[in-house]
Amino acid sequence: MKHTRNTVVAKFNFVILIGLNVMGLILLNLQAATFSYAPTSISNGGLIPDNGCAGSNGVTVTFNVTDDFNIDNVNNGVTLGVNITHTYRGDLVMDLTSAAATNSTVFTGVIGDGSQNFNVMLDESSGVAIAGDHATAPDFDDNVNDPQPATSLTTFNTESAMGTWTFFVCDQFNADTGTLTAAELNFVGTLNNLLTISKATPVNDDADGNGYVSAGDTLTYTITATNAGGSALTNVVVTDTLLTPTSNTCATVAAAGTCVLTGTYLVQTVDELIGSIANTATADSNETNLVNSNTVIT
Repeated sequence: MKHTRNTVVAKFNFVILIGLNVMGLILLNLQAATFSYAPTSISNGGLIPDNGCAGSNGVTVTFNVTDDFNIDNVNNGVTLGVNITHTYRGDLVMDLTSAAATNSTVFTGVIGDGSQNFNVMLDESSGVAIAGDHATAPDFDDNVNDPQPATSLTTFNTESAMGTWTFFVCDQFNADTGTLTAAELNFVGTLNNLLTISKATPVNDDADGNGYVSAGDTLTYTITATNAGGSALTNVVVTDTLLTPTSNTCATVAAAGTCVLTGTYLVQTVDELIGSIANTATADSNETNLVNSNTVIT
């Protein structure tokens, strides 16, 4: 098999990327999913100062979105759960700011709305008005139809969600105060995880010393899967059924990290008769779809 000993052929099953080294292929793995985040911090113990809006004096809640995804362009791409005990709901003003610094005022109380408490899941897809006194438990459950916010939560659609989001609530009139007791930020989004896999030309031990690949030689292959996205990948599995061992599993691969399978193949007489050995490896993870490596023909 002298004629094919050092040949590497790249086979692209999805998209050919111009200028990409034939030793690797990057595929964008798109998986729609739901994401939910509890607050990272709540200022002032959740206590909302009376008449604080004019001085930007209120409660700030932060959410650390650690997953790398874009918000889907749907009405419920962002939903916000808020539970506030307050004796006069019309005093409240609420803003949500994304990691990309986009701001939306999600609720502005009006003079005359003396209803008590605010315990809802704000959802753009609902269109149900916020009305009546709210119970304080369970969280976000009093208004079961998920009332619509004052301004559109779809403002955030298509943005990358990764980073710190900020929810701010303040009191705009005298005489009544309240406490934010719970908050929750939810998304429908598409993961931006990137997985690469590359397979190098094998190393031949040339057991018989004839200078080329022949029956009885042992070929050693190295297959490398790389996390090219912004979030850690879990249960990364690199597989090549031709080799011994056939796979390697890495429990977690950090961003820019790798999972490597090194395996061997003993060249058979039938391989020599055929004149070549062709094999393709795969890589997969909990967060991405299965991807194929370049095919190496030896």
